[in-house]
Amino acid sequence: MTEIGSERRLHFEYGSIQGLFWLFSVVSFLFMTPVLQERGFGSPEIGLLFAVRYISQIVGQTAISSLADRHYGKIPLKWITAGMTLASIVFTLLFLLAPHAGLGPTILIFLGFGCTTFCLSPMIDSLAIQFIDLGRRLNYTACRTAGSLTWAAACLFVGRMMDTYGASGILLFQLIGEGIFLSAVLLFEDATPQIRQRIRADKTAGHGYSHGPAYLLRNYPRYAGCIVALVALYIGQALCTNFQVDVIKKLGGDNASLGLAGFVLSMAEVPIVLFFGYFRRRIGIDRMMSCAVFFAFLKIGVQSFAPNLPVFLLAQLFQMLGLGLMYATSVYFVVENIPAQDQVKAQGFVNIAAGVGSGGASLVSGAIYARWGLSVLLTIGTAVSGLAALLLFLAIRLPRESAAIRAAAAEAKAKSAGDSAGAV
Repeated sequence: MTEIGSERRLHFEYGSIQGLFWLFSVVSFLFMTPVLQERGFGSPEIGLLFAVRYISQIVGQTAISSLADRHYGKIPLKWITAGMTLASIVFTLLFLLAPHAGLGPTILIFLGFGCTTFCLSPMIDSLAIQFIDLGRRLNYTACRTAGSLTWAAACLFVGRMMDTYGASGILLFQLIGEGIFLSAVLLFEDATPQIRQRIRADKTAGHGYSHGPAYLLRNYPRYAGCIVALVALYIGQALCTNFQVDVIKKLGGDNASLGLAGFVLSMAEVPIVLFFGYFRRRIGIDRMMSCAVFFAFLKIGVQSFAPNLPVFLLAQLFQMLGLGLMYATSVYFVVENIPAQDQVKAQGFVNIAAGVGSGGASLVSGAIYARWGLSVLLTIGTAVSGLAALLLFLAIRLPRESAAIRAAAAEAKAKSAGDSAGAV
């Protein structure tokens, strides 16, 4: 196969994976609140279930990222992703077949969702990172746009499906989607042989050895600051979106309106592919991250206090320069700021930041809602999101590496120069 043909196939396969994942995950990411409400759970119980899911996501992501980095170049990432998908299928099937399960069994199922379904997104990003780091011309942003398009279509479809067939109908949709997604992962190109070749070619690069989380956070200040800001952002996001369907119903909408909001949000992400490369060249990844968190804050603020449904829907357009931009930017941020052998783990920590923020917020969101009402919940979430924008603005001004790493690099360079001079 020619190089052009190989690159086209890589883009098609990876774009298919992105598209299929966001197609089925709309059920778990957007419609789980109405599913649980239909099954008789109140707001405190829903908040607890979301918190359990996010805590499980943190633990699962830490273990999975460590496994992937420890066996970098040995165990293909696609096999790890496939195993997680298979487990997710099992938990979806259990949830589908137990419509009258109480809180205890549902907690167990949500523990499973947290460490499988909700850990898949960073693994999918890592599938791209490994090829980008190898020098393959994989356009992540274009492939991620396939996910935005399928999410948009699924939002409209699942929203109406929820109103017509209820929870069982959309859980069946997720189950079928997961099965097709698993097939796409199994057929995806394996980068492991190329990674092994690079490790053999440059044994001093350290590709066979990865560092722990404390090392990364201590020695990469800019990355660590970004993680702190993302925790705050996801706290605000969860406080304002866990009960988004109730915000929409308060404005006169229904589940179909929730789907329409998801459609507008996803379509707003599509133009990113047109200007991402230009922005990356002109302002750089770090400032793009700051821009993304600021516009995510604006979106949260406008939709939380929208006077009517049309304004709520228009607020979703901020996604273009908000989280939609951040999803793509965070991948390149990791590539530019973290060494290759730690990038899977570093990308996983981005997901862990989401889990920590969303899990902590979910633990209290239901109680705040039940005690003080929706307006107080949205006000707190908006304020925390504003804090996140400030923290990210400050984080990108921190140095990329610690003084210790810079000193070690300078020493190694000096020694290499000395060896070369001695050889001459």
